[in-house]
Amino acid sequence: MTDNRRVADKRSPGARLLALVLHPVTPPLWLGIVVAAACIAVEGALALYLGHTVPGSTFGVVFLFGVLVVSAGWGFTLAAVISVISALVYYYVHRSDGGGLIPILVFLPMALLASTLAGQARLRTAEA
Repeated sequence: MTDNRRVADKRSPGARLLALVLHPVTPPLWLGIVVAAACIAVEGALALYLGHTVPGSTFGVVFLFGVLVVSAGWGFTLAAVISVISALVYYYVHRSDGGGLIPILVFLPMALLASTLAGQARLRTAEA
C-alpha cells in the first residue's frame, strides 16, 4: 500500500488527473447525472452572464465542456442526452438574444461528434 502511494506521488499532475477520469470501471449512473446537471447549470449561468457582458451569442463552445466531461467518464449514451439538453439550454440562452436556430443546428452535431471522439479516446486510452 505504501509503495503504491509512492508511485502515485511520482506521477505528474496530468497523469493523476488522467487516472481519475480513465478508470476501468464506469462510475455510477447517478453520479453521471449529477455531474451532467451541474455542468449544464454552470454552463447556462456562464452563457447568460457572458451574453449580458459581451455582444453576440457565440457561447456554444461553453456547453461542450459538460458534454466532453460526461462522455469521458460515462460514455456515449449519457453524453448524447447531455448534448440534447445542452442544445436546448443553448437555444434558450441564444433565443433571449434574438438569435435563430442556425447556431443550435450547428452545435448539436458538433456536440455529438465531440462526445463520440472523446468516448473513443477514452476506450483507446484504457486499452493502452
